[in-house]
Amino acid sequence: MLINRLAILLAERSMSGVRLASDTGIAQSTISKITSNKSKQVDYETVNKICNILGVTSDDFFDYSPIDYEIKYFRDEDSEDTFIFIKILDRDRPVATLEYKVDFEFHVNTNKPDNLVDIEEIKRNYQQVEIVTVRATLKKQNKETYDKFTELPSNFQNIFTNDLLQVVGKNIKEYITQEFKDEFIFAKNSSGHVEQLLNENIQILVSSKIDDCKYELPF
Repeated sequence: MLINRLAILLAERSMSGVRLASDTGIAQSTISKITSNKSKQVDYETVNKICNILGVTSDDFFDYSPIDYEIKYFRDEDSEDTFIFIKILDRDRPVATLEYKVDFEFHVNTNKPDNLVDIEEIKRNYQQVEIVTVRATLKKQNKETYDKFTELPSNFQNIFTNDLLQVVGKNIKEYITQEFKDEFIFAKNSSGHVEQLLNENIQILVSSKIDDCKYELPF
């Protein structure tokens, strides 16, 4: 896994991404994507400009680990259970697959879940709903593990956490959009974070605001 250290380099210099964009002539949106490691491809010219302005080498700009991973979200059509599979690779060789079963809790009108409700209750009281928050608890199902993965440096762990949130968050948004298709139009963007990241259990929160109610009364 190869990631860039731009966020760290900027923090060490108390330098903003806006200033770097101005000094390099690189679009601020591009700098933002690189800083968050959301850009999967960074061309040589861009790296060269950044390294020249910051006075670093490519070795300073990049971090490498032989450990990589693939995250897959799977819904069993027979049982309707949801699973997350995290395949861990060491130098492209599969070494373990972590299997998690996903349990969902629904909450309304809060980003800090404290009022657990079920889907039918949300549908019955749809007019009072402004935010739907889903807590997804990923419960470990198998005994496979790989110490080198859990012991990755924090910058690699942060990238993994963000990738996990993106995969789970995207599928949760698709799930609630379909589940409440007769009641709500959800805002385009959702918020979320990984609340707890452990080897055995992982908790993820995803909140989506309601743009409009579209439920038609039967009379």
